[in-house]
Amino acid sequence: MKYSKIVELSKALSEINLPGVTFAYAVAKNKNILKPEIVALQEAEKPSDDYIQYDKKRVEIVKKYAKKDEKGKFIIVNNQYEIENLEEFEKEFKDLQEKHSEVLEKRADQLKEVDNLLDKEVDITLHKVNIKDIPQSITTKQLESIFDIIEE
Repeated sequence: MKYSKIVELSKALSEINLPGVTFAYAVAKNKNILKPEIVALQEAEKPSDDYIQYDKKRVEIVKKYAKKDEKGKFIIVNNQYEIENLEEFEKEFKDLQEKHSEVLEKRADQLKEVDNLLDKEVDITLHKVNIKDIPQSITTKQLESIFDIIEE
């Protein structure tokens, strides 16, 4: 099973809350089986302290140039801060990126490695649950998301 599938299955199992002791046991058992792999992936993706410092400075610059409404709250459009004096903002932001170019390269390389890792196979044995123990109230979407733990 690929790491990407482990992430999907773990998310699906976390979102399922259906009745049935045997089914609930299988869900809980598989969550515990997958947890170490998820923790390892999260650790691999964790940003360095240098990147965290860069990101704090990036946010400071964004907030420095962000427009505010009459109540002093930031104006956000399409999930982005609306920027005033775009030319000064872009200059200061570019300077920050140049100053931290090595940190940004390392972060990009790190994220690329994590993406490559998601495509790798891992040997993992899941706890299977018989199809007859699946609650009748399960939706098609839920069923499809946990198909790897079902045996007929």
